[in-house]
Amino acid sequence: GFSIHYFYIIMSGNGNCLLIIDAQNDFHFGGSLAVPGADEDAQRVAKFIRKNSAHIHTIVETMDSHNIEHIAHANVWRDKNNKEPAAFTEIHHNDIGTLWFPKNSYYIQYCKDYTQSLEKTNRFKLTVWPQHCIIGTHGHKIVKCIQDEVDRWAEADPSHNVDIVMKGMNNFTEMYSAFEAEVPVPTDCQTGTNHALLEKLKSHDKVFVCGQASSHCVNYTVKDLVKYWDRRYLSNIVYLIDGSSPVEGYKRNADKFIEEIKEAGVTIATCDTVIA
Repeated sequence: GFSIHYFYIIMSGNGNCLLIIDAQNDFHFGGSLAVPGADEDAQRVAKFIRKNSAHIHTIVETMDSHNIEHIAHANVWRDKNNKEPAAFTEIHHNDIGTLWFPKNSYYIQYCKDYTQSLEKTNRFKLTVWPQHCIIGTHGHKIVKCIQDEVDRWAEADPSHNVDIVMKGMNNFTEMYSAFEAEVPVPTDCQTGTNHALLEKLKSHDKVFVCGQASSHCVNYTVKDLVKYWDRRYLSNIVYLIDGSSPVEGYKRNADKFIEEIKEAGVTIATCDTVIA
């Protein structure tokens, strides 16, 4: 009822947060892993920021951040003929040591253990991606139209903070979600659950979410946010459905994701939304 909602607003009191997931050049036109529709999504997100600037209190930008050699990149794998796998190849647990071999044989047992743990999550199997979002490259940067609006928003008020969250830097695990790696590496706390980010987001009245891609990083970030959110207030997570698109060939994943979060109680909106 009204009284419960009012109590929550008073207790949280940190206004609205915009969570922009991996809106980086490599996921846009000309990038190494360009997502169809991402450029149009970015323009809509930029307009959303401009239109709602006075009502956005925090912006968090996540950035997929990889080194050249990574467990999901082709250059660390070889077949029996010493050839690298093609992009989008799935490497199954049972393939390790038979069809596919790590370039450095020292890591064969780790790769077996990793793929087995990954497959137990029932989310997906190890996928070989084109090299993307390599730290320090143009592809790693936030796409210009969004960053320009974020910069204008930040310059408008000294209290406007832009938080940058980098993920995926550990070469031994994949990290689609901004909150935790698919298989955490015990010796690297950055692959475990990012409780500080969760608490920061949960302190806001509403969290608006957009970015790339709805089949992967947006998908698993939002589902993890739902997992840790107070179920009474899941409608305070607002997914901007026209602010993200799926990787080509993965539309079914995105459609399933949207169905799941809608059923959970997440609010589905568009970038035309005006924050009151």
